[in-house]
Amino acid sequence: ATGSAPWLDRVSRGDAGVFMAEPPAMFFRTAGTTGAPKALPATTTAMATSRGPAMYALWGNFLAFHPELLDSDHATIDLHWDRRPTSETLGGIAVQSMAQRHGVLHPDDFTPPWYDAPWFRPQPEIADFADRLYDKIRFFAAHDVRAVASINPVTLHLFAETLARNTDRLIEELRTGASADVPLADRLRAAANARDGRLLPVDVWPHITFVGCRKSATAALYLPRLPQLFGAHVDVLPYSTAGAECSQAIPVDRHATAGIAALRSAFLEYLPAAEAWRADSPTCLVHELELGAEYQTVLTTPDGLYRYAIGDTFQVVGFLGRAPQLEYRGRVGRVSSMVGEQLTEPQIVDAGLLVARRFGLDLAMFACCPRPLPRPHYVFAMETSERSGAIHAVATALDAALMAANPTYRAARGAGELAEATVEHVEPGAFHDHWLGSVRRGRGTIQLQIQPLQKDDAIVRLLAEDRPVCAE
Repeated sequence: ATGSAPWLDRVSRGDAGVFMAEPPAMFFRTAGTTGAPKALPATTTAMATSRGPAMYALWGNFLAFHPELLDSDHATIDLHWDRRPTSETLGGIAVQSMAQRHGVLHPDDFTPPWYDAPWFRPQPEIADFADRLYDKIRFFAAHDVRAVASINPVTLHLFAETLARNTDRLIEELRTGASADVPLADRLRAAANARDGRLLPVDVWPHITFVGCRKSATAALYLPRLPQLFGAHVDVLPYSTAGAECSQAIPVDRHATAGIAALRSAFLEYLPAAEAWRADSPTCLVHELELGAEYQTVLTTPDGLYRYAIGDTFQVVGFLGRAPQLEYRGRVGRVSSMVGEQLTEPQIVDAGLLVARRFGLDLAMFACCPRPLPRPHYVFAMETSERSGAIHAVATALDAALMAANPTYRAARGAGELAEATVEHVEPGAFHDHWLGSVRRGRGTIQLQIQPLQKDDAIVRLLAEDRPVCAE
């Protein structure tokens, strides 16, 4: 991917015919999870022939199992597309994230049924992300919502937290505002009183049956609390694995986490996940993938990227007919090693989920940080209501889970090269405040999360700028 940088620079300067004959209609900003964010060109043709059809395929799968999301004009809350115009440009061409596009580029580009609805139109006058979330909450409060969709499950948590923090405001506006609904205000006040004054989405919209979001890799950390937020019987189906480059895997059935290869979106090659990519690396194609194996993808896209090593890894978790079902596992290179332990992000995620189930905790809000001094060990900055002895037991369980998952970590612990993992308690709400601050600084909502495996412990300081962190 780094070899593409000079060519991307030329496109951004307005040079013609660099990646493709067609000039870019816009640039998609990448997440920058493994380096500096890049601006990738997107053409009108690609939006019409690959990106648009991929989105229709995804929503077709949602509709196959949940036709109620089109029961009315207000049955679905769409949190995945923010139509605010962007102020960033390259060569006079807009630079936007996947979740922030002003409008469609072609009649065959994805256009949801609610595209022209008042609540979905661009609202440049509402600059703050939290205010835009509240505006949706206020609009939909009086409607019978059946579905909520967001690429990133973090946005679902932010949506719920925004509702909780604005409980009194919402009820007062429903009671005395221009479009007052006193019976609804009374019902929500009773529900809030039963929950210490903080509403959940399920209180406002008790008929939600479907939530769509990413479900694998780090997204899995945010799933356990969704039934509490949106309803115990809510059905959560996975989003496509897609990025600024293209779609890679699209769900076509009820599989919990996986989709099949998006063959119309790119020419897809695969390399074993553990191998370093070189220009002459031998690759395999979709029909050659093996059950249980993990691969990284190499993309050649309609927008001109050629053999682009994106750094995404997938595991083949099954087959649908002859088509391999691909579960996104994470990014190449998400590894931490202070004394040779080679701790990976999937190991951190699996350890967090295991301990969360054991202790009945919501461990979505945590980050594992290497701390080399005074003695190398890992610190889990964790947002939980547990304290003191319980926190120590959680730390011990996390350390044991890491030893079980990683033999070199276990050996380093046994040799005394690594000390036991510890937990630093983060006050509830700190992660949400950090996410909102990130959006205000220009980060896209798709990119919102705190990486479970950090490069250092700077995140502890960043969280402490808004909320105190207390060592346990």
